[in-house]
Amino acid sequence: MLCEQGDTSGSEITPAIIDPPKIAVKVEQCPVVKPTILFILAQLDLDELVKDIQLKLCKSYVPQEHIERIDQCVKELEGIAHKIGPEWHAQPFGSTINGFGTRDSDVDVCCFIDGAQDQDSRLAAQDLQHKLQPLIEQHQSFEVLSVISRAKIPILKLRFQSQLEVDLSCHNTEPMPNTLLLKKYSELNPVVSQLGILVKTWAKQESVCGAPSRFLSSYSLILMTIYFLQATMNLPCINPATFQRDQATDPIVAKNRFMKNPRVQMQEPVELLLCRFFYFYTHDFGWGHEVVSVRTGQRAHITDPLFYRLPERTGAPRLHIEDPFLLNKNLNCVLGIGQEEEFRNKIQHALWDLCKGKTPEAFRSTSGAEVAQNGWQ
Repeated sequence: MLCEQGDTSGSEITPAIIDPPKIAVKVEQCPVVKPTILFILAQLDLDELVKDIQLKLCKSYVPQEHIERIDQCVKELEGIAHKIGPEWHAQPFGSTINGFGTRDSDVDVCCFIDGAQDQDSRLAAQDLQHKLQPLIEQHQSFEVLSVISRAKIPILKLRFQSQLEVDLSCHNTEPMPNTLLLKKYSELNPVVSQLGILVKTWAKQESVCGAPSRFLSSYSLILMTIYFLQATMNLPCINPATFQRDQATDPIVAKNRFMKNPRVQMQEPVELLLCRFFYFYTHDFGWGHEVVSVRTGQRAHITDPLFYRLPERTGAPRLHIEDPFLLNKNLNCVLGIGQEEEFRNKIQHALWDLCKGKTPEAFRSTSGAEVAQNGWQ
């Protein structure tokens, strides 16, 4: 018999989630009866929460000077790439331009040839070291910090104008459609990007983010944020096929896509949406048998034919996150069992703080001086 989850926001699961098997990771059990989201919101010191959240957003804000320096850096790299040949380009990708960046976000740039698909790491390393690096070393604004040539994605680590650190890759065009898709979501409403930034900030503060530590990447956290808004707030679903690889690497097409800026209405401020985010992934989301899928924007069971290409559909239940472009890639592939347990417990602890009327620790102001410095009385 089908049964609905306890989603007080009115969203429905299609198909409804069936009684789940026991999750593979150990999760601390809440010592009280499951609260409703309305109960939690009623406990909040909203003024304090707003102050703390807005302070975090202010601290993450990217100054205009930093944006201009990134633009100048990409312009100089584009000029260097053109020296190799007119078919060569340089294009930024990732959080610095996808709308979910902060002042400490990495700056990622890729040099590539028109119309080229991803190439093997050996060729990328050769082009980085023998074509790009000599030209970069001759440029007075750049300093080569290190060369990582044996990685899956070879990288030149650079410093621009003695201030901006840049990771330069070659023929690494796979992330570019992702960047365009997230940028489009961030343009739907400022609250979308604000919530994504807050979730990333929370995860980094709680040390539950980063593939090198076997936690989810920032990209996966943003997909979880968008999926939550689709499932509970009717955020529109943008078709990933709109951002094909050949279009994503076309500088003119990419620029035009960024210029289009449709807006949707969000009925709640980001502070309340953050509370709902933690509630959703604690109580409503079918952890282990529901799929985070921004491609579909629908709540569906892992066995749904929509996900027939998704790995790890059977076996021990895990958190499932579909890559909207690589449908045969489950982004849980980097997530360790123990790390998943810790990540899920941290979400639950944040909700417990909210149940007590407190701001979760990752968002609390560290001192009165810090608040005053950022313009809060």
